[in-house]
Order: sequence, then structure tokens, then C-alpha cells
Amino acid sequence: MARSLPSSLVKGIRDIATLPSATFDEFLARLRDIPIEIKQHRVFSGTDFDITGPSDKGQSLKEAAFSLLLSRAGNRVPADQFIDELIGTLSSPPIIEPDLMPSLRERLVDILNIASLDLIARAHDVLVEHSQTFSSARVVSDIRPVFGNDVNSEPLGAVLVHMLSLVYYSTGQRHNFVMAMDEKDIDELIDVLQRARTKAATLKRTTMEQGHLSYIKVV
Repeated sequence: MARSLPSSLVKGIRDIATLPSATFDEFLARLRDIPIEIKQHRVFSGTDFDITGPSDKGQSLKEAAFSLLLSRAGNRVPADQFIDELIGTLSSPPIIEPDLMPSLRERLVDILNIASLDLIARAHDVLVEHSQTFSSARVVSDIRPVFGNDVNSEPLGAVLVHMLSLVYYSTGQRHNFVMAMDEKDIDELIDVLQRARTKAATLKRTTMEQGHLSYIKVV
């Protein structure tokens, strides 16, 4: 684990350690209620819940918990080992008061052992394990006139050109790829994507549901 932690994460961890017991229990209950699905661009759904007491309504708590869950999944280490390394980072030199450490350790165990959130974090880690990952897409369509020899005369005809713009991430950097397509290309792309959708439905029905695997939906 890195020897330096973002100040926002340290604040969230300290807030977790200093919460009154009843408020922490409320926070745990809200975490356990998060549905088993992956929310695009923020991973965990249900992140709009509020916690009674903290001035930021629990925003720092949620961000810290989610960051730790994702970091643990990405490092692929047991929860106890991950917590030991985190406590070591926080203790030398002391970043959080030593008297808070026993309570913090217990609460981190409670958070990292929420099976549903651990499953989401692991699924997200597998989902984005690629050199390039899709972010968004847009199509801009143009009418391009075709002129004869005399450009002072009206066009003889026109063609349609569709510019497909794909935004993707590679090694943490945002990139954009633009490709020209005609109507036949669009039809072919739709067919390919529809085939992928049908295959997904078949796999969910025959492999996941019948095999009793949990399907983590991306929404």
C-alpha cells in the first residue's frame, strides 16, 4: 500500500473512527442496503443516501469506504492483511490519533466484510481489466453535396456521412477516436451490437441463472 494517502481519504477514515456507535451502525446498514449492481462512472449505486449527524451528511464516510473497498479488490489481498497495511500507513508517522486505532480497526473490518459490496468491487475490477475501456459515444451526421463541373450550379446530388466518435480510457487517460460511416456501416454495427445483446441474454439465462451465479448488472 502506498505510504501516502490523499487528505480526503484520511479525513474520511478519521470520520469513520470518530462516529458515535449509533451513527456508525446506521452507516453500516445503509451500506448493506446498496443494490448489487455497478453504476457507470461511480461503481456503487445508492450513493445519494444521507447519514444523520455529520455536517456533510456522510459524504466523506461514503467516499472513504468505497475507496477502501475498491483498493482492497484491486490489490487482491485478504481484508485482514489490507487493514494491517492501512493501519501501518496511518501509524508511522501517526496520521490519526493512536487512541482511535482499535475502534477504527474494528469498523474497517465491518465495512470490508460486507459481502455485497466486496462482490461489486471485485466485479468492477474484473470489468475494467482491459487496456482500453469504453466511456461514451456520439454520432454526428452530415449531408455532403456532390457538384458537377460548374460549382455555381446547384449540386447534382448528396451523400450522407455519419461520424462516429468514441471516447475511451487507456492507462488512466481519456482518448477520442473518430470514424466515418455510411448507412450500410451503421446497419452492420447495429447487427453486431444486437447479436451481442442476444448473446448476453442467453448467457445470463443458461449460465448465470441456472448455474446460480450472481449477475452484477451495469446500470
